[in-house]
Amino acid sequence: FATGIASFLVYSFFYILLPMINRAHAEDYLSYFWPLLHILYVVFLLTNVIFNYLSCIMTNHNGPLYKRIVRELANATNFDYPETLQDINECKRDFEDLIVIRLQRRRARAEEQMHQAQENQSQKEQIPLICLDETTGTIQRKLGDASNNAAASQTNLNNNTKSGGKISPETGMPVRKWMILGPHEWAFCDYSHQPKPPRS
Repeated sequence: FATGIASFLVYSFFYILLPMINRAHAEDYLSYFWPLLHILYVVFLLTNVIFNYLSCIMTNHNGPLYKRIVRELANATNFDYPETLQDINECKRDFEDLIVIRLQRRRARAEEQMHQAQENQSQKEQIPLICLDETTGTIQRKLGDASNNAAASQTNLNNNTKSGGKISPETGMPVRKWMILGPHEWAFCDYSHQPKPPRS
């Protein structure tokens, strides 16, 4: 997917933008200077993207060099890096407990905000909306959008409970574990079965 996006951007530059730049500077004294400057800049960015992409997918998460670097990061962030298998399992349990606690806090805040919104709405007068049902030809009375929004919010919270708390109560979108961690907090990788360094 990432390769397809990069290829599309490169194609767009060389076959769409670059001809436009050439035409814009065709009558300049140094007509080749600005197109060449753009090409050098794009090649620089493309080289960095390819290098970082290959480094991400080919860098080994084991070995003496990785162990030395990851322990330097642990010392810099005051993280007690696990050394034994027992310590690793304990680190994984602590990480999973932390995720559960933070998801529960998110749900509690969302429920509190929803109840507060319902109380504020209940204090206002709800004027029924009179509308004509063209299918049956009858006049119907409907409440405002507040009751519908409250029901939708409650449905999202119920779905969040059934899914094990993996859905954000605020947005209804799936929540990744790293999304509820700070930039300097360590995570735990289920694939390599070892602590994962922070994002920053």
